[in-house]
Amino acid sequence: MTVVSSQNRQFLLLALAGMLAAALKLSVLDGSAFGPGFESVNVARSLAAGKGFADPYSALSTGATAHTAPVYPYLLSIGIRLLGFGGAFAAVFLIFNLILQGVQAALLPSLSAVLLGDRAPGLWAAGLLIALPLIPIAAQGETDLQILALMLCTLIPVAGWSAAPAALLAALALHLNPSSVFLLPGWLVWKRPPRRWLIVWGFTLAAAMLPWTIRNYLTFGGIFFIRDNLGLELRVSHNDLAGISAKDNGASLAALHPMFNLGEARALIRMGEPAYMKESGRLASDWIRAHPAAFARFTAVRALLYWFPAIRDGHWQAWLVTLATILSLGGVLRVWRHPVFFSGFVVAPLLYYLLQADPRYRYPYFWLTLLAAGVVLHRIYGRLKGSADPS
Repeated sequence: MTVVSSQNRQFLLLALAGMLAAALKLSVLDGSAFGPGFESVNVARSLAAGKGFADPYSALSTGATAHTAPVYPYLLSIGIRLLGFGGAFAAVFLIFNLILQGVQAALLPSLSAVLLGDRAPGLWAAGLLIALPLIPIAAQGETDLQILALMLCTLIPVAGWSAAPAALLAALALHLNPSSVFLLPGWLVWKRPPRRWLIVWGFTLAAAMLPWTIRNYLTFGGIFFIRDNLGLELRVSHNDLAGISAKDNGASLAALHPMFNLGEARALIRMGEPAYMKESGRLASDWIRAHPAAFARFTAVRALLYWFPAIRDGHWQAWLVTLATILSLGGVLRVWRHPVFFSGFVVAPLLYYLLQADPRYRYPYFWLTLLAAGVVLHRIYGRLKGSADPS
């Protein structure tokens, strides 16, 4: 009972510290923003106006969409209906995301306990998350909710009652961002659930995925995995105007993305969104085949920037992320064979090596980097404490 109450107090203190720290960091974090111009916010405004899940692009009204995953735009739309699209709405969702970041910090010791068998690395990881201004709070705030869903998936035990809740958490993570799928195979390998649990989990997950799949089929006449925008992301990342990172990819985005280019938005309307996205993917593939050396260079540099963004970006935030990666390397060497860490360190980044480098691609799995860094810090602390012990 004493241990439990102590852990509860620790959870509350870390959550409060994480929330306060996140609030204090808003004034210094580049990328913290909450306004129109983001696909998820544009879709939320369409929903709130009664126009349906539609119009993600600022250039032109393009109709029904599957460019974004559904959960966060629907959540935002509730706020817009209740509060209007103004300061009160922004304040409420800002506070919501501050709470999410605080809870993430508070969960790291428990995650460390279940993944590594020791809470101490998680305490160090929580300290890093609280102390360092790493993750901005922006309109793409589904990331904070996605992180929390993935964390809770990891913490939920394999028990007789837990298969359905675990599947619903997985479905929530997927409907926030399909990139969550990269963690699930490693998660299942690590959990090693019995067959009955796995059957219930799989059936519940499939049932939870079905409504949005049916919506997309009825709307677009095709079946795809939650979102349909991968072809577009590949096209703006692989063309004659493309830059290595989103920061230097303005010319490509201005020429080829329907968010910014009226001609592309009109082409999307004319072709229909699924056909437009498929054609975008084909054009990207054609360019890659015609430019193998450039593709290899893009991929190699983007892979480096995923882990070490300061290589190209001299901003202090890039340096903090890079230093966190460097600090974690010793821990990564110790834990990378763990199925969950393997999924986060090896499998999940593969897609993002193909896309314009952007710090936000790292955020959903950054908590694994922090845990690996926590392993290193805890070992250093143990050695220093041991050398200072006269006995």
